[in-house]
Formats: sequence, C-alpha cells, structure tokens
Amino acid sequence: MENRQYFRRFAGNTDGASAVEFALVSIPFILVIGAIFQLCLINWASQNLDESLQKSARTIYTGNFQAANKSQRSSDALIQSLKDSICGAAAPNSGRVFGCSDLKIDVSTSTSFAASKSATAFDEQTGTWSKDFGTKYTCAKPGDIVVITAALKYPVAFRFLNIGFVSFGDGSRLIMSTVVMQTEPYDTSSGSSCS
Repeated sequence: MENRQYFRRFAGNTDGASAVEFALVSIPFILVIGAIFQLCLINWASQNLDESLQKSARTIYTGNFQAANKSQRSSDALIQSLKDSICGAAAPNSGRVFGCSDLKIDVSTSTSFAASKSATAFDEQTGTWSKDFGTKYTCAKPGDIVVITAALKYPVAFRFLNIGFVSFGDGSRLIMSTVVMQTEPYDTSSGSSCS
C-alpha cells in the first residue's frame, strides 16, 4: 500500500520538470547556435579573402606590383610579396578573420578568357593541398589575362557541417577566391619583373 502511494506521489510531482525539460532542449539549442555562429565566421572569412584578393589583384592589374618587384625573379619571393600585400603590415586589416599561415596563392596567365582556368587547390585523393598549388607565379605583362587563385585552410569546430563541402583530412574547410582579369597596358619603360 505504501508503495502505491509513493509511486502516485512521484508521478504527480512536477517539481524540477522545467529543469529536466531545459536540460533536454538546451544541448540541441546550443549546438544549433554554435553551428550558426560557425557558418557566419566561414562566410565572413570567405568575404574577407575575396576583398583582400581583389585589392591585391588590382596592383597586378595596374602594373604597380610588377614595378615594385622588378628586381625579383623568384616565384617563391613574388608569391610571398603578393601574400604580404594580402596579409602583411601594409594590408588593411579591416576585420580579417583568417590566418595567413595557411594561405596559398597561385598566379597564371592565359591566352584568352575562355581558355583561362583556376588552379586546383585540393587533392581529393589525399585530402590535402594539391601537390603544386601555391608554387606557381607566372608574371603578368601588359594586356595579359591573369588568373589569381587564393585558398586557405579554415579550422572549424563543428565538422558535421562539412558535409557536401571540400574539407581537409583534419576537418578544416577549404575557402577559395579567384580573380580573372586582363592587365592594363601599363608602362614598362622603367623595367618590370617580367623582362
């Protein structure tokens, strides 16, 4: 008899029900808020990369980059100089949300817009960077069609959001930006790195 009364009291007791309901609902709620925050950061990083690459590509478009680096012949040094224009002290850091240590840049020229092709940054078989991505710099001359591809590894906290997106073996997301343009017929009389 006492057992029945005890079970009736226990079943009818609602003290703490809100706490249990909150505990059940809070975990998915916090996960959804975290996922939204992460997607916003990825979008922001992508927009930052686009904007930074556009500003740096403009220096190639006008020939200023070539003139500033006219004594340089090394592809690695030219890529580093372009990377510095995106990430360095001279670059405007207007809320940049990506680190530059994982930024890779590839610059190539093409004979026409139709023939231009963006470099492949990701090797799907290995889940890492493509072997030669980030090592190629083809110097742009006046009137050349130039393809500049920048890519970076962006770390993520919620890896389940990478479904359907290119992601590295460590769970980082690939963020890419590409600029295709035809350089201006700038003055090369003072020399350029494309001699």
